[in-house]
Amino acid sequence: MLHLLGLCSAFLSVLFVVNNFLIFGFNAPGVINVLGLNKIFGVESLKGGYSSGLYIVGLFQTAAVFGVIFWACFHTIKRGQLREMPSALTGFPHMLSVLPFGQC
Repeated sequence: MLHLLGLCSAFLSVLFVVNNFLIFGFNAPGVINVLGLNKIFGVESLKGGYSSGLYIVGLFQTAAVFGVIFWACFHTIKRGQLREMPSALTGFPHMLSVLPFGQC
């Protein structure tokens, strides 16, 4: 379960950054507006509504969120070996922490 939560939080955080760029940069509807939960969460939608192209982007955003959660569940259940994935990712976080300082 911890492996599942780790995968979900890691990939959803990257997706969160991409979604914020689409929402604030291009006025895409986002997951909350596509699912119609904007009144519950207090999010305002555009006054004139969304164009069909932006609504399609919002559908892709929503599909990506559910896809990441489904993939993390599928990957965790299928693998069964919960220690393989973290050992495979040890190089990537190290590279991200060292790369900005030019010590690669």
